[in-house]
Amino acid sequence: MMDLVMEPTLHLPSDASDDPGFIDLAARAIYGAAVMASTKLIHVVKVDSWFGDCWFAFSGKAVGALGIRDYDTLRIPPFHPHRVMIEVRFRTSDPPESIAFDKALHTRRSSESNLKIGNAVVRLDNSITIGWYSGNTSSSGRGSIMVYTSIESGSTGWYVGLKHDQEWGLVRLVGIVERQWAAMIASTPAAH
Repeated sequence: MMDLVMEPTLHLPSDASDDPGFIDLAARAIYGAAVMASTKLIHVVKVDSWFGDCWFAFSGKAVGALGIRDYDTLRIPPFHPHRVMIEVRFRTSDPPESIAFDKALHTRRSSESNLKIGNAVVRLDNSITIGWYSGNTSSSGRGSIMVYTSIESGSTGWYVGLKHDQEWGLVRLVGIVERQWAAMIASTPAAH
């Protein structure tokens, strides 16, 4: 049986500084994660440039210095708002439909305040996939994709770091294995 490959129906905001191949992978990964988790919403955040896996499960800093990482209660990572290029939200449908939302995920606040339970992914919605992807991938040749999914039973997430040599290849996987990544970028709504 032939593997079905979805067309990237999630149209991610991009510009001339973004490598089209990376944007395609990010769209497939974020949409594939939403399809696999059957979430109703997809919230996408474009970060100005590459970000490392240290952002995965990073909740904030306590007493200004001690970094807190919480894998059980994933929180919106405290990216500074000046790094956030754009945030968009979609209803998971075929094709995904862009919808309005009330409040940006990344607002100006202290890292310590990010530790509050109100910033937990599960508090946003119990059926949402949130995807962060890096910008400036054409010149840097590096890309990052991080996804958190919130469903009734809780939140899960993963991080993927990529590097472009002749094509985009995996460099770092956290919270996901290579076969899961391959399934995610090749999934289709009809396959689930």
